[in-house]
Amino acid sequence: MLPRHVREDAARALSQNDAPTSMPEGFTATREFVKVLALVGVVTGCMLGSVTALVGYFPQWLTADAALYGIMSSFTPYMMASLLMAGICIFLDGVLQAVGDLHFLCQSQALNVVALWLFLYGFVTKSAVGIIGVWYGVVLFFFLRVAANLARVYRPAGLLGSKRLMPKVVDSNE
Repeated sequence: MLPRHVREDAARALSQNDAPTSMPEGFTATREFVKVLALVGVVTGCMLGSVTALVGYFPQWLTADAALYGIMSSFTPYMMASLLMAGICIFLDGVLQAVGDLHFLCQSQALNVVALWLFLYGFVTKSAVGIIGVWYGVVLFFFLRVAANLARVYRPAGLLGSKRLMPKVVDSNE
């Protein structure tokens, strides 16, 4: 559900303009809200990534098995990168869900899952790289999701693009 000021901006825009793809100046509150969400996503990803970086130095936080310490430190940078991208990805997913772009999210997620499966099957199982190959796949998965979502949000007709689209107004009373 969109915050009240976003719904009011969208309703005001609809009443001021008959063309649903153009956005009047009243949409600035929504754009600012999305920018704040972006900052929260990046900060959360950075915090999680930083904490994950410490796992390489303090593996005993996650396991008491000393035999795993070397293995954990080998994939910690990939875990850190994937968590950084996860924060950004989750924010972008939320923005796209809020404006009702579910069709794109479904298609994008399906293609990403297929790409991940192809990578894991084609590279990891054939090259026998082990657990590090799985982390390569996780980083690839989040990279593809972030890239697709950024392209969607910042395209010219996207929410933060030069030609702003109107978000779908969801009436909470229905």
